[in-house]
Amino acid sequence: MNRKNRRKIKNRTTPETTGPQVNLTSVKPVALSRLHFGTIVWAHIDFVGESKGKARPCVVYSVTGRAVTVLPATTSDRRFALECYVELDLTDTGLSRPTGVRTRPIEIDKMDLISICGAVVNHDGTRIRDAVAEFETGCGDSSKSLVAA
Repeated sequence: MNRKNRRKIKNRTTPETTGPQVNLTSVKPVALSRLHFGTIVWAHIDFVGESKGKARPCVVYSVTGRAVTVLPATTSDRRFALECYVELDLTDTGLSRPTGVRTRPIEIDKMDLISICGAVVNHDGTRIRDAVAEFETGCGDSSKSLVAA
């Protein structure tokens, strides 16, 4: 292969509108000491039943060893029709668009974390804990959605 046919790999970053630039081509572990309930991180999340996934914001729920339990977030309007979402107050989150957090926790490895972008505010933290507890005791009803008051 000659030089002209080689494809250059560009340094890919998140759009400027999502807060600080995040380098998605290098891997630098996020310090576990900085992870606690309510920390908002960018993480690689696999699609259900597939090995493919994408980078998305998540709220850290708990940390045990290398395992980090997170609540994936989405900006899609479809979240209003899906099961158990909590809308975030964008203050200090590092996010620029209205975002909902799924209250069904998933567990990922710490190496799937890309960077820290902010934290949820106290009243959102309380609402998220209550919604996760409700989900774990049988929320599962797809008609429920917790929207900020």
